[in-house]
Amino acid sequence: MARKGTEAPGAVALDLGEGLSLWDLIRADYQALVALERARPPSLRRHLDVLAQPGLWAVVIFRLAVACHRARLLPIARILFLLNLLIFGTEMAPRARVGPGLVVPHPIFTGFSGGTRIGRNVTLLAGAHIGSGGFDDPKKDGFPTIGDGCKIMDGAKILGPVEIGAGAVIGANALVMRSIPAGAVVVSPPARIVRIDEPGDAAEEEVMNGVDR
Repeated sequence: MARKGTEAPGAVALDLGEGLSLWDLIRADYQALVALERARPPSLRRHLDVLAQPGLWAVVIFRLAVACHRARLLPIARILFLLNLLIFGTEMAPRARVGPGLVVPHPIFTGFSGGTRIGRNVTLLAGAHIGSGGFDDPKKDGFPTIGDGCKIMDGAKILGPVEIGAGAVIGANALVMRSIPAGAVVVSPPARIVRIDEPGDAAEEEVMNGVDR
């Protein structure tokens, strides 16, 4: 039997932190961000550096918005959502269900839609987006479920009713529209060299002229 606060749609280990207080969730988020800075020796300065990170406060505002949404204080939840968008450039919908230990070190252009479910100790890096796969196709009209301990790297997109297994890593700029098993590492095609021109070639001049315009 799954413990309280844990759901397992399919094979996805998913701890949504049900039953935890607002303070417990914020404390878990803070501790997870501190753990991300483990390369630095434990000290007061490390904690001060974490407190100065915009990602921490973006998550705090998100948690407050979720609490207001659950308390049916919808206008306040909406205001907090917009405040997060204006200050930190992040769209974290208060209807989303997110477990403890959420880490968003660089919140700019990072976000997830209202139907998304995210487990415990998940990291979202800059530009990561989790949301619906589109409203024109019923098969894609749904929201992802992200298992515990996943890492979503810079610019990655996870769209539609897919399940990302616990501990999976979604590489930078990857587009995921199908379910991923636990522990998998998903990468997008890396950049490749199409040709090499000598300095001063016409091709280089064309590129530079295009940049100057």
